[in-house]
Amino acid sequence: MRQADLVDALDHVIARSTLANVEVGRENPSPRLWQAICTHLPDWVETLEPVYEPTRTVQRELPFELAGPFEIIQATYAYTFRAHRAPEEILQVRRVRATTDGADGYGLKLTNNSGRFDLDTESLWGGWVASHRRDLTHDSSQHLVRFHFDQTLKRGQVHEFATRSWVSHDEPADRVSLGFTRPTGEVTLALNFTGPHPQQVWRFGPLDDIEQSPDEPLGGDEVTPMPNGSCQLHVKRPILGKIYGLAWAW
Repeated sequence: MRQADLVDALDHVIARSTLANVEVGRENPSPRLWQAICTHLPDWVETLEPVYEPTRTVQRELPFELAGPFEIIQATYAYTFRAHRAPEEILQVRRVRATTDGADGYGLKLTNNSGRFDLDTESLWGGWVASHRRDLTHDSSQHLVRFHFDQTLKRGQVHEFATRSWVSHDEPADRVSLGFTRPTGEVTLALNFTGPHPQQVWRFGPLDDIEQSPDEPLGGDEVTPMPNGSCQLHVKRPILGKIYGLAWAW
């Protein structure tokens, strides 16, 4: 069976590049991949389960560092809402410049104020997912992803990488916020509503805390156009430690 055949058999829950990384040991199989095997290829489970089980604890042992020795040239986030009022898919693209020799990975953090916000993350290009740590409590969720580059960078060298995350909950959302700990040139946040559309979307920031984000637009210039269910926020040189984002009303 070719990699493309297996991706087809598993109903495209992972990209072919992710499967290739799993095959050569650069990336551990995610819970989403394992569930797809159980569903679509049950005859494989008895053979693969003894190999899959140890990988569940390996990832928790890897160290995590948020961001790393980089300056961010450009960061892009795209949230896609389909049949539900919760995001189904999150894409992240980073273009970074190393500030030291030997940089080979990047730490990504994604949080949510619901304890049911779980997701699986895979690589699209630029390397592979080395670890994914989950911290789910009754009222908050935190996901720490360590992305390992497919090359070791020298100081000043530029690298681009991308991840895709599949969200496994259906709790309505009403805002997405961003914050940066490294110097950043430009940020784009895109929301794509292909199913139910919110009545209105507005931008906010810079704020000191997400709790300060307004529940409605404070002025007409904050309302964001939403042609065909899509809207964007662009921020150049965001202030470090400040919060920016988009909010909406259903």
